[in-house]
Amino acid sequence: WCKPCEDEMPAMQRLYGVLADDGFELLAVSVDADDEEVRAFRDRLSLRFPILRDPEKRAASAYQTFRFPESWLIDRDGVVVARYVGSREWDAPVYVERIRRLIEAGKK
Repeated sequence: WCKPCEDEMPAMQRLYGVLADDGFELLAVSVDADDEEVRAFRDRLSLRFPILRDPEKRAASAYQTFRFPESWLIDRDGVVVARYVGSREWDAPVYVERIRRLIEAGKK
């Protein structure tokens, strides 16, 4: 596992916990080939959001991902709103508020 990916996962879990009931969905994509490794990582960090498996790196290719972690903020219509390269403190107020604004805009 990449260390920056591991570093940001607890903040992602907290973000997911705060916004999941508001219609927010968070999906992680693992490019690892070993299912057990992914499960152990998820369990060790107590992650409750879905982790999709993509060992062939199809999603990385489709989104032209070149470094990990790389995160995409996508609205309800499937439009990419932002791309973030490198780890983030996802539960920081700036990200929480940005996502809340997107959720509210999508309800209109």
